[in-house]
Amino acid sequence: MVEEEVSAAMRKLLAVLLGLLVFGTMGLAFDAEQVEEISMETIPPTPVEDEEVTLVLSGVWPDACVPTSYTLIRLGSFITVRLATRDTDCDPEPTPWELEASLGELSRGTYMVTVSYEGETILQDSFQVTEHVDDNNNFWDIPPTEPAIDCENPYFPPLVVLLSTVDEVPWGASLPVAMVVTTTAADHTFAFNTGQRYDFAVYKDGDEVWRWSDDQAFIMALGEETYTMDGTLYFERINTGELPGPGTYTLQGTLTTQGRVEGDTLHEEGPAYVCVEFVVEEG
Repeated sequence: MVEEEVSAAMRKLLAVLLGLLVFGTMGLAFDAEQVEEISMETIPPTPVEDEEVTLVLSGVWPDACVPTSYTLIRLGSFITVRLATRDTDCDPEPTPWELEASLGELSRGTYMVTVSYEGETILQDSFQVTEHVDDNNNFWDIPPTEPAIDCENPYFPPLVVLLSTVDEVPWGASLPVAMVVTTTAADHTFAFNTGQRYDFAVYKDGDEVWRWSDDQAFIMALGEETYTMDGTLYFERINTGELPGPGTYTLQGTLTTQGRVEGDTLHEEGPAYVCVEFVVEEG
């Protein structure tokens, strides 16, 4: 029964990731003549973790049948908003519209939002949630004695790094983890010291308790990787039986790059990180 639940969650995770990758090859399903000036903002404009976040979607609809409701699906860092309208027979004149979608409290990280209408994607955008800071710009949500986990992506927004897994898993079960690297517009090339392109690590109370690359071997050769809007998927599994036991953990995904390459110039800003939390329950 446990394995069936985890497998179902994994299938749902992969379906969301596949939809993200397919979007990159299809582009927007509606052209500018159908849905104009569609945009997304967040309230507050710069969200911090454990704070209520609301998406504000707006634009010009092709007729007066503007969206009036939505269905929200969230899986890790991936958020899908399915718009709907009550009306079917409307004035054909383009009509301004705005709709707010409540996301609730979010942990820190980068979130990818896909907005669809009648099965067609009309917008894909992303936003970041950061740590709390006090008036002196000090992070106060992590005790001073606890080592901080790096969860920052220095290349955002041109390069978006997304991480996802299931929210809860029984101890001893296999946990699927996936990281997607995509761009918001043009292609971007990144340099690597070895054949390794990514890594996954698990932390508990700020201490590293598991790392995927510990038992991996990589070719010792310089290389480059070009990331596009099509998206690149990195996928692994974690045997939760190797973790200390039940509890709340932080999963860290890493793009192990030296930096971005522009012509003959290497901008050495280091790896890009992204984090999500998950819970290991009693088996």
